[in-house]
Amino acid sequence: MKYKIEQGNEVINGNGGISLLGGLLDKLPSLNGVDKMSFEQVKQGKIPHSGILKSMTGLLGLGKSDYADIELYRQDPLFRESLDLPAVPSESRLRQRLEDMSGIVNPLVLDSNFELLSLVDEFGSIKTEHCEYLPFDADVSPFDNSG
Repeated sequence: MKYKIEQGNEVINGNGGISLLGGLLDKLPSLNGVDKMSFEQVKQGKIPHSGILKSMTGLLGLGKSDYADIELYRQDPLFRESLDLPAVPSESRLRQRLEDMSGIVNPLVLDSNFELLSLVDEFGSIKTEHCEYLPFDADVSPFDNSG
């Protein structure tokens, strides 16, 4: 049996892990608290403030870092339902709303990290006869910024 491989015009979006990400975001009470805030430019749109943050977090979780990448997921029910969004914002709406909320994003990310880590009872460890090892993830890539 022979197979013929042809290139098609379909756009394939990898959504691996978006359901897990949505489940993690549901565990963050601080994320829902942002909906009560009002900002200079946007009081509240069809998509709540938490939905804007979830949309960008979803993009980042899928390895997409550009606002324009949201257009790949606007009609994707898995993306919308996994993140519990009433609708997926357009590129311009996502950019404008995130820029308006820029003052709270960094503190919210830090608080959210602490919230998620506090939910873990045991990070796991490996005990040997000499000591106990704890998991630690760090970027060890050296960069030469001297010149």
